[in-house]
Amino acid sequence: MNILMVGAGSMSESLVRGWLASGVSPEQITMTNRSDRTRLTALQAELGVQIVDEEDVNAYDIVVLAMQPDGVIPYVQSKTWSTPLLVSVAAHIEPSEIEEASGLPAVCAMPNTPVAYRSGMTGLWFGPETDDTVRETATALFERVGRTAVTYAKTMSAFM
Repeated sequence: MNILMVGAGSMSESLVRGWLASGVSPEQITMTNRSDRTRLTALQAELGVQIVDEEDVNAYDIVVLAMQPDGVIPYVQSKTWSTPLLVSVAAHIEPSEIEEASGLPAVCAMPNTPVAYRSGMTGLWFGPETDDTVRETATALFERVGRTAVTYAKTMSAFM
């Protein structure tokens, strides 16, 4: 499993710390961040993850969109997508919006910061194009850092 984390904010850091603590190798996690290269470099030095300036999104199994909500759809529209599972941890974005912009199944996840200690809770909202394999993959990824619950538009706000 190769993960691309697009964004290097506090939620990205928490998730990466939790995945590393769960046994995911730092070589399996690549991070990129447009706004704060200093923070990205510091996370690489501390956590041992890979970093890139320009990412080939299709070189990864899972792409986690961990940026400000207003940047998610423009980012997705700026790429040509063919293979990865798309997971957004940005609030107020619906998985169907990401699916429409990418042509791929998408999952919206709302984790909380205890995921860094593998004791978090993550709400998972599956897009209409997701199948059982996508659901199992996303669930397994977030169960590495805590518990999960399936949610949808009306209940996702409980996780924010």
